[in-house]
Order: sequence, then structure tokens, then C-alpha cells
Amino acid sequence: MRHKGWRVQTAAIVYGSLGSVQPSNFKTYTEQLKLHKREARQLDLRLSSHCIRTSHRIWGWHCRRHREHQRSGTASRASRGSGGAPRRTSQASARR
Repeated sequence: MRHKGWRVQTAAIVYGSLGSVQPSNFKTYTEQLKLHKREARQLDLRLSSHCIRTSHRIWGWHCRRHREHQRSGTASRASRGSGGAPRRTSQASARR
């Protein structure tokens, strides 16, 4: 890229799934990307909010899948080939 006249920089912005923000993100926005402070704050807030919403959607998807799995009666991990011992169900323990 440099030989084509581009200026290359490496930077990272970091957000946690529950909305935590790495303080150095602001410096990256203002110093490397040359955003105004107001724009940097707005972007930071929008990205943090997006992480929270997306994390919530992923958690909801996980819970739905878990409930569906339990309702279908295939709750044993052995059927998925996990390598673990099959779970004891209430019926299995009643037979013993």
C-alpha cells in the first residue's frame, strides 16, 4: 500500500459484549481517524449500544435453542457425540 502512496497505520478499537469500552478507543478516533470529539463520542456510544443489543440477541437465540432442545426430548449429550457419559434421566434412575 505504501508504494502506491497510501499511509498505513495499525490501530484497534475494543468493545465488550456488555458494552464496556476500552478508553484508548477515543484516542484512536480523534488522533488516528481525525474525528472531532463530538463525533468520536457519538460513534463510541453507538458502537457500545450495538454491542449490547447484539449480545442480547445472541443470548436470546441461545436460550431459545436450549428450550427447543429440552422440549424435543433429546437432552442427552451422548446423542450429539460429545464423548461424555449419557445423563441419567428420572426414568433411568427409577429402573435401577
